[in-house]
Amino acid sequence: MKITRLEAWRASLRLTEPYTIAYETIDRVEVVFLRVETSRGVQGFGCAAPDLQVTGESPQTVLDKFESVVIPALKNEDPLRIAFHTERLRPELKEDPSLMAMIDMSLHDILGRAAGIPLYRILGGYRDRIKTSITIGIMSRDETLQKAREYVGM
Repeated sequence: MKITRLEAWRASLRLTEPYTIAYETIDRVEVVFLRVETSRGVQGFGCAAPDLQVTGESPQTVLDKFESVVIPALKNEDPLRIAFHTERLRPELKEDPSLMAMIDMSLHDILGRAAGIPLYRILGGYRDRIKTSITIGIMSRDETLQKAREYVGM
């Protein structure tokens, strides 16, 4: 199996609930989606969530490096050599964590689909749900406590 096509595109996603942090109110996020296609018809998907303040990346820098670094490195390669590709790309993308995550997600997605096993099981998962992180924006103490109670179901 070889990678035959890589396609990335930018999307603006509106948040269900905007929140405020120290330097801005966030009501939408800009992400980059990736689709990797293989010679066997297996597709894998990934997503980058770049943020200049957090990852040092913008959607445009992710797309630019995707075109200049990722496509030449991965096209016609075996998508199941995940560790090999990660180590090979790491030096050139060490300042691009969301781009690296997007690549990692898409290759692992291909692995799970090719194996016919849900990826969470390949990675050792056994639960049917997990807790995730939630950002509670800046608000009064009482509002913060109320929001936290809503999220933990109290």
